[in-house]
Amino acid sequence: MKTFASVTGRSRLFAAVVAGVTMVFSSTLAQAQPITGSISFTGGADVNGSLATATAYTGFFDTVSIPTPVVLGGSQTGSFASVPTGTQVTFYPFSFLPFAAPQTLWSFTAGGDTYSFTATSLLNVTPLPSYLNLQGTGVISITGLANTTATWSYTDTGMGTGPGFNFGASITATPEPSTASLMAVLALVGGAVRIAAGRRFFARAVVS
Repeated sequence: MKTFASVTGRSRLFAAVVAGVTMVFSSTLAQAQPITGSISFTGGADVNGSLATATAYTGFFDTVSIPTPVVLGGSQTGSFASVPTGTQVTFYPFSFLPFAAPQTLWSFTAGGDTYSFTATSLLNVTPLPSYLNLQGTGVISITGLANTTATWSYTDTGMGTGPGFNFGASITATPEPSTASLMAVLALVGGAVRIAAGRRFFARAVVS
């Protein structure tokens, strides 16, 4: 009688790895996906002084007919790609010197989804006579997607004592490393699959 043994130890290990990664991948897919991409805005802003001395934003505008800053054309990528150019965005006044986190900086609705951004840190302030720039980090939220960390920037330009200046803002989503780690694991397993495909399957035959 001929009896064939079970798969080799290497095959059993490979099968276990594939099964484990499949479970992790399935669990990740079941969760809300992270936000990707970036978006920018343009308009005007009021501050409490000149750009060199200001410590707070006191209001935002675009034009006489459009009271708020709008989405800048060509800036929408990733999860923001479907947001129409010119979408009006509500910006909220806040103090940046001192800065108290968290601060909801802006929000808007497009295509039935709500977009909002909350700043959790202010990392840099550059005040000059004709230029003001703020940079920090925070959390971006979009309906149906997982809240995702992001970097943000506010920039004002102009001369004089104000209060109104040209204004621009942008955010870039920075998904957590866990997403990148999962992609790396899947790439590793893909390599293992190719290696396994190139090998013969060995079984030990016992003859009695």
